[in-house]
Amino acid sequence: MLFVMVSTWEPSVAKEMTKRTTKGLQIPEGIEPIAHYTDIGGGRVFSVFETDDPQAMATAAFMWSDLANQEIVPVIEIFKG
Repeated sequence: MLFVMVSTWEPSVAKEMTKRTTKGLQIPEGIEPIAHYTDIGGGRVFSVFETDDPQAMATAAFMWSDLANQEIVPVIEIFKG
């Protein structure tokens, strides 16, 4: 199953977000990262993951909850461009 995770954060934690991201995303086992997109304006990232374990997605979101708000949405592919 595919999931999109939208992560948003305040400018005051941007440096810490960058620091933690450069150390690696620390994605839990059982989740395959498909793509990551950043908002050009900053403060928001859109990540696409594939997993059969929704609990693993919740764990992934929790790992960043001290810095960012997370929204996880299950999605289906309509077509490939």
